[in-house]
Amino acid sequence: GIFDKVKLFLMDNKECIFVSILTFLFNINSIHEGMRFKSLPLFYDIETDQSTFVFTLFKTTIVTLLFCLIYYFTK
Repeated sequence: GIFDKVKLFLMDNKECIFVSILTFLFNINSIHEGMRFKSLPLFYDIETDQSTFVFTLFKTTIVTLLFCLIYYFTK
């Protein structure tokens, strides 16, 4: 039935779903603000009051590692 088709679709596309969920979670303002290291100039520019490109790479690395862990344990 339709439930089986939805289940099959979700199982076939679980990687996309994991990435979407992780991206959404890491872009929620409270999580994003909590991850900011304002004391580290490498991650945060006090003059512009914005995160640096290095912080974006750091956040990307964390999302990638979490995805790899989730993917490994659900494989």
